Amino acid sequence: GNRGSKESGEYEVDIIAANCNEITLTASPNSTAWQNKNISITLKKTDSSIESWTVKDSYYDNSSKKTTENVLMKRTAKGQKSFTLSDNGEHQISIEAYNSAGGKCSKNLTKYKIDKVKPTKPTITNPTNGNWTNKNFSLKVKTTEQYSGVDHWAYSYDNKSWTNYKNSAKASFTTTEFSKERNQKVYIKVVDKAGNESAVASTTIRIDKTAPTCSSSGGSSSWFRSSRTISGKCSDKGGSKCTGNVSKTFSGNTNGSYSPGTVKDHAGNTKACGKVTVKIDKTAPSCSVSGGSSSWKKSSVTIKGTCSDTGGSKCTGSVSRSFSGNTNGSYSPGTVKDHAGNTRTCGSTTVRIDKSKPTCSGTKSNMRKKTGVTITFKCTDSGGSKVSSCPGKKTGVKYTNTYYVKDNAGNQGSCKVSVSSSYGKYDACGTSSSTSKKSCSSKSKITKCSNYTASQCSCSRETVWTEEGAKVNPTAHSEYVCNCKKTVKQTKSCTIYY
Repeated sequence: GNRGSKESGEYEVDIIAANCNEITLTASPNSTAWQNKNISITLKKTDSSIESWTVKDSYYDNSSKKTTENVLMKRTAKGQKSFTLSDNGEHQISIEAYNSAGGKCSKNLTKYKIDKVKPTKPTITNPTNGNWTNKNFSLKVKTTEQYSGVDHWAYSYDNKSWTNYKNSAKASFTTTEFSKERNQKVYIKVVDKAGNESAVASTTIRIDKTAPTCSSSGGSSSWFRSSRTISGKCSDKGGSKCTGNVSKTFSGNTNGSYSPGTVKDHAGNTKACGKVTVKIDKTAPSCSVSGGSSSWKKSSVTIKGTCSDTGGSKCTGSVSRSFSGNTNGSYSPGTVKDHAGNTRTCGSTTVRIDKSKPTCSGTKSNMRKKTGVTITFKCTDSGGSKVSSCPGKKTGVKYTNTYYVKDNAGNQGSCKVSVSSSYGKYDACGTSSSTSKKSCSSKSKITKCSNYTASQCSCSRETVWTEEGAKVNPTAHSEYVCNCKKTVKQTKSCTIYY
């Protein structure tokens, strides 16, 4: 219905424009969306009024950002023409048609888009670098897409079954967080709007949020006198495994509950190990000795070692040692011990015991009548403490008496020395040793002294004093006392009791 006019001289001619709608276009695939293959198009004129026509392709290269106009078909009268579009980019097909009257029309037909180039293989930024973590994290992925642009990203855990990320139509994309515990590869790919899929990239997701467990050992409620090491054994169920076990060594005196430390897995989860008892006492106890003395005792003695402990384990008890017999020396009451097994030998102390009574014996001399007897005493002590007091020498003794001796332990002994009422012994003229006291009661008895005549001895009656028992009880009575008149030569010696 278009008209044109031209002034030529005195008249005017209207030119009817060509009708571009009389040219139809079909395509395969017939879609204006991005395609990842060649597109075949066919143009056909359906009106004979169109005398000739031209087909052009205004081609935009998305990679170079340049537009190029290509003439697919120069002006021709053909009624139909087919073409194949193969270059990547956007193809705007346009026509120009002419009719026989010289009319012309121009029209842009359908725009076709071709992208046969795959996006580049994704680069993945994994903040863990594939190592273990106990935190949620996302991946940053990136690709280069030259033509159609990114349609979406997708992930898979087996490289077979894929899940598309929502709202991911961009070349650089941050994935949703990974939060579940896993030790698994994740595969990433990108798909452009033409349906081209990139090569698959992968990274490892290692998440362990479960803290390890710790079993403590090496502790004891018993005391020890050596260094002790307590240990914490790590176990992990979260998957990352333990970094190792822990231990703690105690070398000094210790008494308390302690943890060997904190175990850790490779994801950074930690667990403080439970406390165990540690008791160490390396200090030997001390011993205070008592009960000894440098003085002599006459009874049993017990020396004691009193234990005291500063190491913490306390003493198992004190020690003692008893002596019941005669003793003279330095002795230790024993060895004290603490509950950790440390020992200390107690020092020595003096023990002196003498339970034996000293003894004494008297030797009589100077046996003259009336003046009394001289007694010389000998004292001895077998218990060790030695004699402290002895009667010594007694003169003028006329009676039987008991004498006492003491030692340095306080033991007392005694000896009894008998003194007869005749005052003592005399050398006399005779050999008979069986003559009784009253042997001189008759002069005839003296004749038993052989070698002498009876006239050489005489008997006279004298008053004497006697002693009864240990107690002096003087009793006056007369007895015959035999005296020699003169000195005679003896051929034998005898003792006469008179």
